[in-house]
Amino acid sequence: MNVLSSLLDASAKKGIFRYHPKCKRVSLTHLCFADDLLVFCHGSLDSVLGVLSTLEAFYDLSGLRLNAQKTELFACGLTDPVLQLIQSGTGFKVGMLLVKYLGVPLVTRKLSGKDCSALLTKIKEKLGKWSDKKLSYGGRLQLIKSLEMPRTVDLWNVEYKAHFSWIIARLLKMRNEAASLFCSNSNWDQIKASWIWDRIRIRGEKVCWHCLVWFPGLVPKFSLITWMAILDRLPTNDRLARFGIATDGVCGLCSSGLETRNHIFSECTFANETWCAILLLCGLNQTSLGWNDLLQWLLLNLKGKSLMVHMLMLAWIGFIYCIWEERNRRQFRGVYCSVETIVSCVKESV
Repeated sequence: MNVLSSLLDASAKKGIFRYHPKCKRVSLTHLCFADDLLVFCHGSLDSVLGVLSTLEAFYDLSGLRLNAQKTELFACGLTDPVLQLIQSGTGFKVGMLLVKYLGVPLVTRKLSGKDCSALLTKIKEKLGKWSDKKLSYGGRLQLIKSLEMPRTVDLWNVEYKAHFSWIIARLLKMRNEAASLFCSNSNWDQIKASWIWDRIRIRGEKVCWHCLVWFPGLVPKFSLITWMAILDRLPTNDRLARFGIATDGVCGLCSSGLETRNHIFSECTFANETWCAILLLCGLNQTSLGWNDLLQWLLLNLKGKSLMVHMLMLAWIGFIYCIWEERNRRQFRGVYCSVETIVSCVKESV
């Protein structure tokens, strides 16, 4: 969400969209509420489209796309023709003011009991469902207390209370086990949870290929898919078959050979042709290599911090992502893209 916030603020400063008249003085472009987002802009089609272009740029970085069916447009002081023009250009539903969150109106004045009635009704409905579990009023009170967590007490010295939740109770029972990690004269106030975690967790060996996936300037969605590919965790047809899911097992890109991780990214003729075309754009020529040999070649050659090395690393994780995306596009949507289109997508990303 920090990336999206930065993009929206930068777009407003660059003039991609104009500030809302009431927000310009404080340079306010948006507010975040848990899983909801309010974006403020000038009431014109150009500004709304500017916001959409910023959200599209965020999609390119993260893979998270705006759902127009779940998006509402709130406007005030606009003429009907302007509002209709914006609605037709975006496909958004027009919402009615006041804006409500969890049934409570977002207003600057103090909330009244009437404002909170919808939220109170929902809470009462939840409490009412407990009667199905034959809980007495005392039982309901006990259930509420069991959800309370001690916020201002010292975890090392607090005494167990009957109303603590089972999670807190379990943590308190593990204090003796955690205390064995320290000497008897330790200062408990200075002991951090992160230190305990580092001492009790099982550390895996550092893998040699991490620099091919996680590096400065990466594209998050590219690195994530590449990471899953190296660990062989992508749901290829051979893995789906092992899970008992019926598939034909054939590669969806070249229609020959069993679709395994090694095949789809190195042995498949479509993938091979794509990778060779990408290398040619970088001024390199390479014969067909198997998956393990390709990883070794990358580890040996992609060293240092030069611009060419960085471009090749981006090109490789972009290649993995786009090949997997093309595989899914063909399998689930029946849409086919050419090698040139895939190479163009990787080139634009780099």
